[in-house]
Amino acid sequence: MKSEKLRKTLIILFWLCLWQCVAMIVNQKIIFPGPSEVLLSLIERLSSRDFAIAVLCSMGRILLGLAAGMAVGCMFAMASYKAKLLGEFLSPVVTLIKAAPVASYAVLFLIWWNSAMLTFAVSLFVAFPIMYVNTLEGLNAVPDKYHKFDRIYRLSLRDKFMYIYRPSLSPFVLGAVRIACPMSFKAGIASEVIGTPLRSLGSDMYLSKVYFDTAGLFATTFTLIVLAYVWEKITVAVMTFLLTNSVRIKGTGVNGGERKTTMKSDVPTLRLKEINKSYGDKQVLRDITFILRRGDDMRIDWPSGEGKSTLLGIIAGIIRPDSGAVIKDGISRLSFMFQEDVLIENLSPLQNVMLVTNDYTLAKARLLKLLPEDRLDTKVCNLSGGERRRVSFALAISVGAELILLDEPFAGLDKGAIRIVEEIIAEVGTESIVIIASHV
Repeated sequence: MKSEKLRKTLIILFWLCLWQCVAMIVNQKIIFPGPSEVLLSLIERLSSRDFAIAVLCSMGRILLGLAAGMAVGCMFAMASYKAKLLGEFLSPVVTLIKAAPVASYAVLFLIWWNSAMLTFAVSLFVAFPIMYVNTLEGLNAVPDKYHKFDRIYRLSLRDKFMYIYRPSLSPFVLGAVRIACPMSFKAGIASEVIGTPLRSLGSDMYLSKVYFDTAGLFATTFTLIVLAYVWEKITVAVMTFLLTNSVRIKGTGVNGGERKTTMKSDVPTLRLKEINKSYGDKQVLRDITFILRRGDDMRIDWPSGEGKSTLLGIIAGIIRPDSGAVIKDGISRLSFMFQEDVLIENLSPLQNVMLVTNDYTLAKARLLKLLPEDRLDTKVCNLSGGERRRVSFALAISVGAELILLDEPFAGLDKGAIRIVEEIIAEVGTESIVIIASHV
């Protein structure tokens, strides 16, 4: 650590010495002032009340524009993510804003408004496309299986953001902040040089040009560099805390904790009427009709590719049938163990189950039947395939759903684990309708 600091100090001293040598060779303070002249000019400015006011005014305008641009960029990105057509309409506008020179903004805004609004508007237009593009990319990077997780288990808005969107958004938003902060500062000051609003650093730089005060120009530029650097570090630190800080899992508030159930009949009943589904020329489901009530279970052991997963998807409401009807009487909640492992990768097995049950005791009891205790707090992304299947199963049977759909629950399990899973299915099946698609 000490050697690294010493190395950095020596590098800074090298460049200062080189700067001084060049200034001595040029020997013209107006053309190229040395470090000592710049330092004296900086001290003079820092002791000036007018300069302090200029710093505060410029910072206020730039930061307001930066914050507004980032907020507007996030809002439009979320809207474009939900409405793809809106994204297509906004795409050429965002491209135009990114490509247009800052000078064009500055002149145009000076025509429309007075110079006092110039810095705010330019900073906003610089930050907006950066935040828009990065936020939209982050939203599009959310794995499709996370959307399935949310659709089945109906997470609260808080949990949906924290565990579905936040992990994917974090690197993109932090990247946008690191780019937008210095870009907005540079563009904002450049616009002030053009518009020369009162009480601004841009006006100070413009006057330095008029009076050939090169040392003053260097001093103001140094001040801006320090301000931009410090603000970027503060903003990144705050955003990093907000986007990566661990938070306590509270559960969904819909499928977790105390849940309200509205029953259309005394006994939960599932009715399928003449379900048909085709993919191209191949019809995988033809006139599927049956009735199941609480305590019933059905095993679907059709060959691969014959529509087992499709039928479960139609029952869950994820896949639309070509014709027919799925009627759920007295069923307010369902759970679905997909053929793929639909789990939140950066959470542990215990956290995944607690996310939809809001019950630590229940979550731990279910998982301990299937996993060693030392694996309960391991992130899902570090589990083996068989362990992931066990967590997926524990999640599906812990929700307290009236309808439980299990797609290949025995895949990847040894005989001992299969026996335990069968016992648990028999236990929960007395209070639920259970449909199992499996080759076993």
